Amino acid sequence: MEVDAPLTPHLPTELTEGWTSIDAIDMHTGGEPLRIILNGFPALTASTVLGFLC
Repeated sequence: MEVDAPLTPHLPTELTEGWTSIDAIDMHTGGEPLRIILNGFPALTASTVLGFLC
């Protein structure tokens, strides 16, 4: 699929004071939504999902 125009963000490039900027890619795989976080999310502190719940 070719894109003739450059992609533009949906939000203004200048963030409101106190907001956090997270770079992500949203897509669908097999009809299911998928979001890949590229930058801006805090480091994970547990090695498993169960570790976050305990």
